[in-house]
Amino acid sequence: MANTFSGTLSNLLKSRDVRATFSIAQNFRSRFGFRWWYLPAAVLVLGALGFTANTLLEQSIKQQKATELETLLSADVTALEVWFDSQKGLAELLGQDPVVRDLVVQLSAYTDRESLLAAAAQRELRTYMAPIARTQRYLDYLVTGPDGLVLSAGFDTAVGNLSLTRHFQFVFPALDGQTLVSRPFRAEIPLPDDTGQPSWGRPTMFVAAPVLDAEGGVIAALGLRIRPEIDFTRILHVARPGETGETYAFDVNGLMVSQSRFDSDLRDIGLLPPDPNVRAIFNIEIRDPGGNMVTGFTPAQPRAKQPLTHMAANAVEGLDGVNVDGYRDYRGVDVIGAWRWLGDYGFGIATEIDVAEAFVALHRVRWLFRGLFLLLVLASTGTLLATVSLARLGDRADAAMARAKRLGQYTLEKRIGKGGMGEVYRASHALLRRPTAIKLLPPGREGAIELARFEREVQATSQLTHPNTVAIYDYGHTPDGLFYYAMEYLPGLQLAELVTQHGALPAGRAVRLLLQVTSSLAEAHDAGLVHRDVKPANVILCERGGLADFAKVVDFGIVKGMADDPESGVTREGVFAGTPEYASPEQIRGREVDGRSDVYSLGALAYYLLSGGPPFTGSTPLDVCRAHLSDAPAPFADRGVSGVPEELEMIVMRCLAKDPEQRFQTMLQLRRALRDTGLEEDWRQADARTWWDAHRPDYADGDTGTATSTGDALEPARR
Repeated sequence: MANTFSGTLSNLLKSRDVRATFSIAQNFRSRFGFRWWYLPAAVLVLGALGFTANTLLEQSIKQQKATELETLLSADVTALEVWFDSQKGLAELLGQDPVVRDLVVQLSAYTDRESLLAAAAQRELRTYMAPIARTQRYLDYLVTGPDGLVLSAGFDTAVGNLSLTRHFQFVFPALDGQTLVSRPFRAEIPLPDDTGQPSWGRPTMFVAAPVLDAEGGVIAALGLRIRPEIDFTRILHVARPGETGETYAFDVNGLMVSQSRFDSDLRDIGLLPPDPNVRAIFNIEIRDPGGNMVTGFTPAQPRAKQPLTHMAANAVEGLDGVNVDGYRDYRGVDVIGAWRWLGDYGFGIATEIDVAEAFVALHRVRWLFRGLFLLLVLASTGTLLATVSLARLGDRADAAMARAKRLGQYTLEKRIGKGGMGEVYRASHALLRRPTAIKLLPPGREGAIELARFEREVQATSQLTHPNTVAIYDYGHTPDGLFYYAMEYLPGLQLAELVTQHGALPAGRAVRLLLQVTSSLAEAHDAGLVHRDVKPANVILCERGGLADFAKVVDFGIVKGMADDPESGVTREGVFAGTPEYASPEQIRGREVDGRSDVYSLGALAYYLLSGGPPFTGSTPLDVCRAHLSDAPAPFADRGVSGVPEELEMIVMRCLAKDPEQRFQTMLQLRRALRDTGLEEDWRQADARTWWDAHRPDYADGDTGTATSTGDALEPARR
């Protein structure tokens, strides 16, 4: 808002028409002398200009607010979809787990509750699922047979039950082979509340996947119970705006199915009972009471007869939209908002903020123009004073805009990259005047684990001094708690973009680039650090020190120390962090990794550079991971790639060995093997210079290179 207000007002005050008007008024006075009608004429002219400026400013702020709301809503929806995908991936892995399958087969022999509860397989399955549920924060699990009978669950209440009708919404699709996340609904069995006591009607939701037999047939449905008032709501609160903004979900009847930000207000105005254990989720309908209940308004109609709010009425009809003119929310407070109906999941998402907060700057501007108009009426030197006042106001607006874009000694200029672990901006230092890249930890990600990971990326990368590793300049946080670090600005392009736009590389060029990457990673390994996400998007090709085709390794966001404390909680065995197309088998299995894991990833990178694609592909990340674990990479000739010397292909295939013992044991060994081929001599600096001179206009702004992956491609998995 500060940037929008300052920039818009500054542009208005600096516009040619306004300055021309002031100049005409001054010339008129000097030529004809003072007349009594000068002042009212000036007041009318400037009043008209003020009204026009106010109108333009209001339109600009509203447009900016609409864009901001839609952006926040998209961020929340995207985060929700990413979370859904990760949940479905885990459920699919468990549905194909041989242990789960064998125990479910044993339980399928029983048809009554007593036999199911007494079965040894029941205890074994609960024991097997308990640590998984605890780690992933699932409340419970359900295994349902083809006839709808609950074969196993974490709670005895559900076992042997055939009457859990609401569970059919996810059980039957899972029995048909689908993996899905259900919308939140009321549980049909008692679940523990915040105090741990069993309670009826608690909110719940499931991620469900088919349990497959050895031949791939569906034998049951596995459901993992999620607490929507915690995990589901937490995702929606990642990007909520301001002090009064919130993002929430609701079903086709307008019933809120996530947690509200305003539970305390809802109790005060009587929409919720005083009991703190009663929350808005499943207890508040998104209806318009007709007035602001927070300020004392009493509705004339009971809640059930009140109409849905403007937002909810449109959303449940499947109409996405944004409204910045204002409407009443479920408290009766005037808000602006954006909404989207997610038909695949059967609920809608809305992002709203109180009008009073959203347009506080606009109200101030209105009072500003009114005061200015009054000043012109009372002032005897109206035109001159107005000119001076407006000029000073413009300077203050410019200064406010500049302060809003400043981060310590750095001034942010343009966002050039965005991902799960941060945003990257092009910036400049106030004193050094050199271009810099600033990486910010996104708001809402300041938990202990995220901060530890963010700090570790800075500290790990700053230890490295190799010229082929991105340099870290600075690290800190603003008074508002926004964490950032400054790094080397790299105008150029990612290797992923190089291959996508220009095709596979000749062997000589590929070897010369790989030698630079091995040098960077060799230093990291000597320092006890494993990158764990070596991929084309994390190597930037640029010009440095007069040299073309200079490679820079970036994004140590999931780097791991070889001697990390396993109890630190920042990296844990059994958790896959990386990119499926370039991850080593041991990385996919969630095991401890060392430098040989990076050797494997570098082999996959080399395969990509020489062939134009990764060694393994698939319709899902799970398919790719399976291929890394069991399939041999296709020879280059089978991929239709010619011109790859035999000795270079042997090096790449050795890097891609499934067993770490069969790979090059260090980056230095790999580097020596690449040098021994002599292929780097086929691509000399003159060749690189010729290529860059021909293609530099395509990358003149440099934004492509510095926009690192920032964690976008991370796909969590578990054995």
